[in-house]
Formats: sequence, C-alpha cells, structure tokens
Amino acid sequence: MLLTGFDCKALWVLFLYKPLKEHRLLQAIARTNRPYEEVKEFGLIVDYVGVAKNLEEALKQFEGSFVREAKLIIRDLSASEKEFEKCIKELKGMLSGIKVRGIEDVDKAVEHLIINKKEKEFEEKAKKLRRLYELLSPCETTYKHLETYKFIVCISVMLNRYRKIGMRLDEIERMARKTYRLIQKTIGVEKIEKVGEIEIDKELSKLEKEREPISAIRVLGEIQSRTIGYRSDFYVSLRDEIEKIYEEMQEKRKVTKEVIEKIRRIQQKLEERKTEKKRLKEIFPVYEAMKDYLKDEKQIRKISTEIMEELKKNELLDKESFLKARQRKRIRAIVRKNLIKNFGLTPEVNEMERKIFVNLEEEYG
Repeated sequence: MLLTGFDCKALWVLFLYKPLKEHRLLQAIARTNRPYEEVKEFGLIVDYVGVAKNLEEALKQFEGSFVREAKLIIRDLSASEKEFEKCIKELKGMLSGIKVRGIEDVDKAVEHLIINKKEKEFEEKAKKLRRLYELLSPCETTYKHLETYKFIVCISVMLNRYRKIGMRLDEIERMARKTYRLIQKTIGVEKIEKVGEIEIDKELSKLEKEREPISAIRVLGEIQSRTIGYRSDFYVSLRDEIEKIYEEMQEKRKVTKEVIEKIRRIQQKLEERKTEKKRLKEIFPVYEAMKDYLKDEKQIRKISTEIMEELKKNELLDKESFLKARQRKRIRAIVRKNLIKNFGLTPEVNEMERKIFVNLEEEYG
C-alpha cells in the first residue's frame, strides 16, 4: 500500500518482512520516518529481513553529503540504548547534590539549574533523552532508569513553566505519548500541573521573609507567563527586565533586597497597566502608545477617540481584520492619516503608528 499511492501521515512503525530495493525502499522508509505536525517527530523501521543492506545500494544514487547524513540514522538499537544511558548519566551529573525523591523535590532541582545557568543545557539533553525513550521503550534499558527519567521530565515541564524552556504537558501528550502515559501512571498529570501554582502577592511576601531563590523564580515565571505572545514595547521591556533579574541572581547566587524591589516594581507595572486599561476602556491601545509623545491628556484622549471611532465605523476592529493583509493596510492608513492630521509629517509619526498598530493587534487580533 505504501508503494501504490497510499499515504498515511500518522504511520509510526513500518515492519519490513520482504525485500525491497532502490526507490521503492526509500519511498517506504521516507513515508514512515517523516515528522507529522505536532504528533510525530520520527518513525521506526523494523527490519526483519536485512533490508538495510539494500538501503546502502539505494543511497548510492544520491549525492555524497546526503548519503553521509542518511547513514547516521541507520543504526542498531543497542547504540541508542547506550546513548540513552549516557544521557541519563549526564543529566544526573548536572543535578549533583540534589536528590529528587518525589514531585515535591522538583522545584529544588529547578532552582539549582537556574541559579547555576544550566537550565538550557539541561533541557537540550532532556529533549534528546525524550526522543530516545520514545524510540526504545519498552526495553530493559529504559526500565532500569524509569524513576530518574520520569523526574527529568517533571523538571523539564517546570522549566517550561518558569523559564519557557522545555515542553508543556500538552505538547508531551501529543509528541511523546509513551512519556505522557508513564507520567500519568506513576505521578499523575494533575500533581505536576499543581506544582508551581502560586498567588503572586503571597509568594512575594514569602520571598521577602525567606529570600529563597525558588520563590523569586516562581513569581518571575508567573509574571513572564502573562507577557507571552505580546509584542508591544511594554511587554518586550518587561521580559528584558525579567532576564536582567535572572542574570543578577545567577551572578550573586542569591536573592538580594534589590532583586526583590525590582520584582515588586515589575508586578506594580502590570497592576498599573490593568487599572489604566480599565479606566480608558476602548481607547487604551491608542492612548497608551501616544502618552510618551504628548503631555496634554485631553488632546491624547481626543486623537485616540477619533482613531477608534473611524476604525469602528469601517468595521476594522475584529480578529479577521488583523489576519488579512489588505485590512491591516487599511488600519495602518487610518491611524497614520489621523496622526499626520494632528502632528504633521514629524519623525515621531512612524514610531507612533507602529506602536498603535501593535497595541491594536494585541487587543483585537
């Protein structure tokens, strides 16, 4: 079926039980091994009849560089088992001194990695380990390291929650099904989801009393999660501030009074923005972008209202308008026309137009 036009993208495993040669062999393997959306990263070819020998002959029809790359993925599973064990050893080494006996110890491991600037390296190795586990499991090698593996996955999930590094649980469910089933069976997905859940004000009070890095990491992670997906200057600058705080904690290897004050200021900025948005209502996206260029609040309100009224009149304040190139141009044209009418052709007009459009897209797009 694979050779006569049949194409099942989600096909995960191909069992070869009769000889295939040349393009027919390559075609069958390629259709199994290709990634599929967010469901499949690779396929598994199980060779029962020694077809791998024919594969080398088939590959000779292609350029040398392609052949060298292709040969890297043709291997005995024992090589992958050794690689799995090597990965486990390296990841355990990165957690030296930290004993993870249960889900309650995961935050200690996360704190250790972040303070020692090892979180990105850890996640790169954890990602490789996940792929190997999906390829090999079930087998004796993966079984030996199940306890270690499941907590490495939990640490990776928490790194995603706090630092946006690693995989979310829903991504693991789609792309690493064996791993997801293991976590669900041994720990429980609900338990992992509850780790790191906080109330910012309570956690900030705890941080001020105890000055534990993990409290700072939790608060920063929660704040950062509220900025993801936003492109306006406000949120970009907030993310930059968060990164600088992490750098300061990593450099001093502790939470200082200055760090706590900076975290408080970031939280205060978010609250002030929330209050301002509630006060200004629909004109907020335009008003917020213009306030750095004008001091007269009445004039800012007037211009903001004019722009919003014209956009509403032209029915351009909906998600669909921000998805279509033609409509996006119309929105920008209306914004620009009103800015030029009030400011003339000044250098600031281009920057104001950009900021207003980004704010509008965040609100309505």
